[in-house]
Amino acid sequence: MSYLRDSGRLIDFAVAHRTISGGPFDFEGHEYLKGLYLEEEPVVVVRKAAQMGASEYGITRALFFAVRYGGRVIYYFPTDHDVTEFSQDRFRPALKDSPYLSALMRDTDTTGLKKIGRGSIYFRGTTSRTRMKSVPADFLIFDEVDEMIPENLELARKRLGHSAFGHELYLSTPTLPGYGIDQIYEESDQRHYLLRCPGCSRWHCLEDEFLQAHGSPRDVREEIVFVKGRPGYETLICTRCGHALDPGTGAWAARHPGRRSHGYSISKFASTALSAKERALGAHTKPAALLAQWKRTRFPAEFFNSELGLPYLAAEGGLSEHELLGLVGDYPLMASGRGCVMGVDQGSGLHIVIKEPTDDDYLLTVYVHHEPLTDERFTYLDHLMGDFDVRACVIDALPNTHAARAFARRFSGRVYLSYYNAGKGRAAFSFDPENTPVVSVNRTEAFDAWRDGYKQGLRRIPRVEGPVGEYVRQMTNILRAVREDPTTGAKRAVWIKRGPDHYAHADSYAELAHKRTRTRYATATILG
Repeated sequence: MSYLRDSGRLIDFAVAHRTISGGPFDFEGHEYLKGLYLEEEPVVVVRKAAQMGASEYGITRALFFAVRYGGRVIYYFPTDHDVTEFSQDRFRPALKDSPYLSALMRDTDTTGLKKIGRGSIYFRGTTSRTRMKSVPADFLIFDEVDEMIPENLELARKRLGHSAFGHELYLSTPTLPGYGIDQIYEESDQRHYLLRCPGCSRWHCLEDEFLQAHGSPRDVREEIVFVKGRPGYETLICTRCGHALDPGTGAWAARHPGRRSHGYSISKFASTALSAKERALGAHTKPAALLAQWKRTRFPAEFFNSELGLPYLAAEGGLSEHELLGLVGDYPLMASGRGCVMGVDQGSGLHIVIKEPTDDDYLLTVYVHHEPLTDERFTYLDHLMGDFDVRACVIDALPNTHAARAFARRFSGRVYLSYYNAGKGRAAFSFDPENTPVVSVNRTEAFDAWRDGYKQGLRRIPRVEGPVGEYVRQMTNILRAVREDPTTGAKRAVWIKRGPDHYAHADSYAELAHKRTRTRYATATILG
């Protein structure tokens, strides 16, 4: 068929039929992209800095697949608003500017659907699960993964269930370690763009070198160790011999060859293209622009994410394993206690955390347990209320509200059903219409207070034995981030999960129970 000519490889298709900003397609200033355009694996992950040509790559992949294979592509975005903007401002010009592609367009040309050749390209937001399930697919593209709801990505992947292709492409600027695109990239073969020094033949991964030299939030932002030269004209240099490095002659190398998915980590150190804004600020080279921005930024997280294409966890962003292990006391999990508080999270059974307060303002975790099998009344919890002399318990009200309420009725006045909401204030205790004690919890404020208790060193956890290891792991799986509303620009703090986090919720509930008691009890446990 005539429309298959010149499309044997993606890179040939792009050069022959794509335009960029009205001009011919080429790799000048973006030589690192050649590796992506030569990629033939079905699953590709791109963890990248902002404005690195990844969306144009996604457009090209979608068009190439539809034309060559006649398949069905679904291009996913965080919101429907993103769909409208992308379809009209980015995708439509890609078709209009190419006589070859325009000639292949069929009668359907809407914001949400383009039919080209024998293929179709659908555009969908990921906020509506109903619309996400409406179309089967051969190729899924996820643009800005970190702004999407993780559970909805899993739903989208089911669209490939009957496809003979099963292609997937993930594109995003990262936000937090182990979350979103960073998690998917970590599961890939992890390719980095390496620069070889022509002087001493040493290969450089500039992202690694940046992290080694400047990765601590305490580091003064006065230099970048491999950026040197006359102000405004700085270049990349080899930290061993001082010879200049050329991003145009780099090579991709995988850290874990053989893994199913191919992952690409792209920072702006790989680019030589300068923006008009960077030139206006006095930069004549890309390294000079990056150094200037590094010196003046008040937001290291934004520099790491948007300039380096790397995740960043601010000091106040959550709890690290290192921090928690620093709070380990010289005591094991207990079988009983006095004057304790308890938190219980529902999900995959019950996750339980019991804490015992001391007379010097410490709060000790003395019991953690996952009970996978539960009955309709949560009777497993009864013996814990007695063995640990539990004075107050906060339990997740959902999804098994009936069982949680039955438990609360057996221990009248000591058990509170928890519901998350967006109200002001950390927690408001009251009664529901059935006269059951409840607590309405502002999720963000509750987790902020939960984190602060650990950051201030006022918490202790038992020796890392048995379930305590999983407890520690899950406590680090919930992270604080600041999100911006794409429509209004308003910013708000949110806590997001990057893996199982049931124990973190249970621990936070125990903290709320402790707040409710407002009393400290002595304990015989010896602090480490």
